[in-house]
Amino acid sequence: MPYFIKLVLLSTAMVFPLAVFVWWRGWKAFGSLRIKQAYMLKMAYSWFLMSFLVYPVYLIIWHYGDMGLSYNAQSTFLALYFWYGFVLMTQLFWVLITLSIVFFIFKMVSRDSYQKVKKNIPFYSSVLILVMTIFVGAKAYSDFNSILIEEPVVVDVEGLEEPEEIKIVHISDLQADAFTDQTKMLKYVEAVNELNPDLVVFTGDLITEGQSYIPLGAEMLGKIGSRYGVYAVYGDHDIWYGTRYVKEEFGKHGISVLENENTHLVLDELTVRLTGVTEAYSVKVPERELNDLLEDSTHAEIRISMSHQPSERVVKASADAGYHLYLGGHTHGGQIVIPFFFVTINPALMETPYPVGKFEIKGLIANINSGLGASLSPLRYGAPASVSTIILR
Repeated sequence: MPYFIKLVLLSTAMVFPLAVFVWWRGWKAFGSLRIKQAYMLKMAYSWFLMSFLVYPVYLIIWHYGDMGLSYNAQSTFLALYFWYGFVLMTQLFWVLITLSIVFFIFKMVSRDSYQKVKKNIPFYSSVLILVMTIFVGAKAYSDFNSILIEEPVVVDVEGLEEPEEIKIVHISDLQADAFTDQTKMLKYVEAVNELNPDLVVFTGDLITEGQSYIPLGAEMLGKIGSRYGVYAVYGDHDIWYGTRYVKEEFGKHGISVLENENTHLVLDELTVRLTGVTEAYSVKVPERELNDLLEDSTHAEIRISMSHQPSERVVKASADAGYHLYLGGHTHGGQIVIPFFFVTINPALMETPYPVGKFEIKGLIANINSGLGASLSPLRYGAPASVSTIILR
C-alpha cells in the first residue's frame, strides 16, 4: 500500500473520534434551534461530515481493486476536501470542548444566570460551527495561495572588513504539479526577483511526482535573476523521479547542482564556500564523507552549507566545522500546522528539531524555508509558502 494512502487512513482513524464528538454537538445544537428547518439542518450537517470519508473509501477501492492508483490521486477535489475536513474536525473539537467547559464553569458559579442563558446555548454552538467552517476554509485557501516574504536573517561574520552586505535569497520545495502550476510558480519567482538577490539557493524538490513537470519547474527557476547565480541540491522527489533529468533541465537554465561537493565563489571580493549535501530519505551522505566535505581546508571567509532535509546530524556537523550558515527545506513549515487547545501541532517536529525559520546552533545560523508547493496533501494550513532572505555582513 502506498505511503500516502497509509497516511490518509491513519489520519482518518485519528480524527474519527473527534468527528463523532463534533457531530454529536452539532446534532444537538441544530436540533434544538426553534426553527422549522431544524431537522433539515441536522441532516445536512450529518451528510456534510460523512462526506469527508469519501476520499479514504475511494483510495481503498482503487488500491484493492488494482486500478493503478498513483500519487496523482492527491490532485483531486476529494483529496483537498478530505484534508480540509481533517483540519476542520480538529479545530471544531477543541473550540466546542472549550465552549462546553466555559458553560460548565458558568453553571457551577451561578446556576440562576446559567438557566437564563441555557436556552441560547444551541444558537451559540450553531453559530460557532458555521463560523469555524468558513474560517478554516478561508485560511486554508489563503495559506495555500499566499507567499510570505520573511524578515531578513542577519548573519554577522567576524573578521570581515568589507562594508557591503551580501543578500542571499533562500527558496525550497517548488513541488511543481497540477496544484503548483505555472502561474503560482511565476508569482514565487517574481517575489524572489523583487528582492534583487546577490545569490539564490534552492534546497530541493523541484517536482512532486513523475517527470512531466521537471522542464516547467526548471524553466520557472531559470527566470530568477541573481548576480552570482542559482545553486541547488536534490530533494527526495528529485531523487525518486530522476536526478539525471533534473540536472539536465537545470543545466539548460544555468542552475548549478551541488552533489556532495564544495564550490568557491567570489562575492564582492569575499570568498564564499558553498557546500551542497545530499540528504534525503533514500540517499544520505556517509558520515565520514560528510565530515571530509565540511572540513575542506580551502580558504573561505564565509562558509555556507545546504541540504534538502534539515537533519540534526548535518546541521550539527556544519556547526562543528565552523560554518556560518546552514540552509534547508523539506518540511514545508509543517504544511498542516494545527492549533490544538494551548499547543501547536507541527508534524515536521517528528523528523527534525528545526521545522521552519531561524535557529542558532554553536555560532551557526540555520534557516529552514517552507517552500512553495505541497506533498501528501494538496493543502497548507498555518504554514504558508515563503521566501527567505539572509544578509551576510
